[in-house]
Amino acid sequence: MFAIDTDALVADLLAIPSPSLHGQPMVDWLVPRLEAAGLTVATTARGNLYAQRPGDTPSRAG
Repeated sequence: MFAIDTDALVADLLAIPSPSLHGQPMVDWLVPRLEAAGLTVATTARGNLYAQRPGDTPSRAG
């Protein structure tokens, strides 16, 4: 596992224009970073991201 610079992450995320229902720029920024971290990334039918670590059992947030 690696350390996450949360201050830089928040600054980067807040700089991406992504108003409600127009989040594709956020997805485009986030997906390659999740994949680079070793996660498998999928998009749901509603356009939400789902990232999973290898070997984890899929689960759903409540």
